[in-house]
Order: sequence, then C-alpha cells, then structure tokens
Amino acid sequence: MLKNEQPLLRDLRRLFSLSSRHLCRRIDLVRRHLQSPFFSVDVSPLLRSPFSRAGLSRFAFFSGHLQRLCLSLRRSLQVRPPGSSVENVMRSLGFGFACKKGLKPDSPNQDDFAALCCSAFRLFGVFDGHGPSGHDVSGYVHRMLFALLLTDESLNRNPQLALRNAFVATHQSVLAYAAHTERFDCSLSGSTASVVLQTQRRLFVAHVGDSRAVLARQRRDGVVAETLTVDHKPTIPAERARIEAAGGELKRLECDIPYRVFLKGRLYPGLAMSRALGDAIASHAGVSCEPDLSTVELDRSCLFVIIASDGVWEFISNQEAVNIVNEAMGSERKVRAKAAAERLALEAFKRWVEEEGNVVDDITCQIICLR
Repeated sequence: MLKNEQPLLRDLRRLFSLSSRHLCRRIDLVRRHLQSPFFSVDVSPLLRSPFSRAGLSRFAFFSGHLQRLCLSLRRSLQVRPPGSSVENVMRSLGFGFACKKGLKPDSPNQDDFAALCCSAFRLFGVFDGHGPSGHDVSGYVHRMLFALLLTDESLNRNPQLALRNAFVATHQSVLAYAAHTERFDCSLSGSTASVVLQTQRRLFVAHVGDSRAVLARQRRDGVVAETLTVDHKPTIPAERARIEAAGGELKRLECDIPYRVFLKGRLYPGLAMSRALGDAIASHAGVSCEPDLSTVELDRSCLFVIIASDGVWEFISNQEAVNIVNEAMGSERKVRAKAAAERLALEAFKRWVEEEGNVVDDITCQIICLR
C-alpha cells in the first residue's frame, strides 16, 4: 500500500459510503487501468459548474482526491499546468457549458454536470435532480457514476456494459448512502442522467429520464438534428406496461399537464418520468434505473453534440437548439463552444419567461465539438 493510500481510503469511504475492502479493490482496478494504454497520459481536469448549490468546493473534494490518487499510482499523469485558465482548457477540448438556476426561490439549482477528457476518450454527463433533495442526489450521482466508470475493467473492451453497470450500481449506491448516512432523503428525490462517452470512432450514449442528447450532422441541405436519446415518459407503451406490472399506475392530477407515476391507490410519488436514479419509492412503482443504450459511428458529418436538461428542451425543439448553437459557433466551433452554450441557455431562459412568466426551470447544457 502506498504511503498516503490509507487517508485516501478513509476520505473516499466517507464520501462514497463504501467498505475499506471495496475501496482497496477499486484502487487496484485504478492501478491496473493506469498501467494500460486506455489511461495513457494527459488526463485533463474534471470540469463542472460553479453555479450549483454547493459550488466548487464540493466538486473539488472529489476531484482533488481522485487526482491525488491517480498521481500516487502513476507519476506520468499530466494535469493542467498552473496559470492556464479553465476557459483555455475548454477551448482546446472543444467543450462548452452553461448552468443557470431557474426562478424557483425556495429551491437551489438541482442541475449538475461533469466532463472528463483523456487521450483515449472523453466523458460527459448532465444530471437533473428532482424532489426535495434533488440537488444532493444529482451531485452524488455524477460523482459516483464517473468514479465507477473510471474503475470498471470492462470500460475499454465493452463500454456499453460498463455504462449499464455504472448506472445500476450508482442507483443502488445512492439509496444505500442516503439510508446509511441520513445526509439527504431520496425516498421522493432522484436524478436524471444522460452520459456520452466519446472514443476516436464512436459515441456511446446512456441515459435515464428526460435530459436529452442531440447530435448535429452536416447534410447537403444544412445542419440537421439527430436524436440520441428518447425522453423516458411514463406514457410510452413499454414504459407504462412495466410500471403497471410492478404495481404502479399513471394518473393525471387536476390542473396538472403530464401523466405521473403513482403507487397503485396512493397519491405518491407522482414522478413525471419512467426512469431515474434514486427515487426509492418510485422504484417500487416500476420506475427503472436501467439506462437506454445506443452507439453512433462517427464520421465527417458529425459536428457536435448537445446534452441538456429539460429546462432547455421544454420550449426549444432539437432542430432549433442545433440551429442556435451552430449559428453561435460559426466556423470557430472549438473556440466558441462556451459562447454557444451560453447562447442556448439564454434563449431557453427567455422562452420560459415568455411562456410561463415567473416560472423558469433550472437550465443546463453542454456542447461537445466532434471536429
């Protein structure tokens, strides 16, 4: 065991509520990964929003320990040199984000996101919390899901399997963590998760909930939107069948628009989506943590990907979003990805105000340039 591994185990156990044996096994997995070409060099810093409830300090706790662990195991790991700004790093990666709190005075920003880039792959995710502790769940989910992916031996040879396993394990972990620590309650709280893993030739997409991912392709008649995810609504026939088979039911409450998932004969949980992470009660009503998985072969027509919470998509179509981002980036896609994300978020905010007045959902989007 390395000299400073024991404090890392203690801190990681406190963060993830895992056993020492499990964490030792995880460290062994990280060690093996870092010896393989898949984790060769130049892991860029993890990026995440400074706008979320707990701010950068909460994220720094995780990323700092992860980087210390990696540096302990392999000194050749390269981190961002001192003095280089996050903006410069994002420009070089062709990545931009925006994360804006909505107009809900009694609620913190429940959106969260993360990005991780290395020489072999890039990993991106958007997480939209819901319920009284949704902000805590989304924060926990993005940290745990990325950590599990980083230490999964199957990530290199079977990314889809690794993604699926990480989603299910994260769901189980957040339920156990909430029950064990009582730091937050996820009986009526959960999170969406939309994750895109980019390798040199492919995109691997996994998602639960209604945070959507869209691919922009160059066609003869212009740049067109291609849907990468389908919102998990309980009215989809297959989703409804699973919910009813599990003892749940769909109801539309008076003065409410969407159909929601309830335990049969009860007035809870009332979730407006059919898949999510967390949501302990809803999981007994057929709400699933199993992600939908898809793969896209990359070619010259693939321009960029948008991943965004439903605050963006409520009043903006997929094609509109692609048009807004494409126009904002122009010919300098990598350089202007951040500005394009801000432009899309601002337009989404304006649409909410126009349609709903003083009601605006939290808004988060990521722009990932593919060439």
